[in-house]
Amino acid sequence: MGWKKEHGGHIPHHAVLAGYDKDGSPLYVGRAHHRGDVIPGKISPSHRVLYIPYGGKEHHVSHYEVLKNSAKYHWMRSRNGQREPGSLKGGKQSDGTKLYIGRTTMGGVTVIGKVHPGHGCLYVPYNGDEHKVYEYEILVKRRYHPTLPSHPPPYSPPSAPFPGQPHVPSGPFPGQHPPGPGIYPPLGPVYILQVLNIHLPMGV
Repeated sequence: MGWKKEHGGHIPHHAVLAGYDKDGSPLYVGRAHHRGDVIPGKISPSHRVLYIPYGGKEHHVSHYEVLKNSAKYHWMRSRNGQREPGSLKGGKQSDGTKLYIGRTTMGGVTVIGKVHPGHGCLYVPYNGDEHKVYEYEILVKRRYHPTLPSHPPPYSPPSAPFPGQPHVPSGPFPGQHPPGPGIYPPLGPVYILQVLNIHLPMGV
């Protein structure tokens, strides 16, 4: 599947880049064993740990597995714990329940966590706590979606949002090179304003 054991912030070649932290440092897809579960989360090389959601809290571990082979995967919009075709299993609970890999943004940070189909949500670690998210992106195997472009344009027009929800486009940050085919991190508010052609007055 492409998981490689690492520790202390080390990241192998062709790791799946999921997004960026507030300071622009990269965040990668990882997972770790924790209290009988295998839980996906975000690796921060600058912090030298993997962050995972568990039991209502954010936990960090120094030994983890990194997902490799970024060209094999793509992010798809999903909601309510749905398992999209080709969804990549990223872990499991001690009772055997399968967990999948999802991402969203909170406070300008890409957060990665576990999609739990039975609970109908994505759980992510952020600011010390575990948070529930009902609309997010899920990681899928590209071979299940042959119509997806291998190299999507970096500034493609926004797609239609979920009914009643604002749209947050996905793509590389302005000035950032795409990390790999189809692996594009969520965007921050600056680029969203650029897409909408909104100009704020000085000092705002």
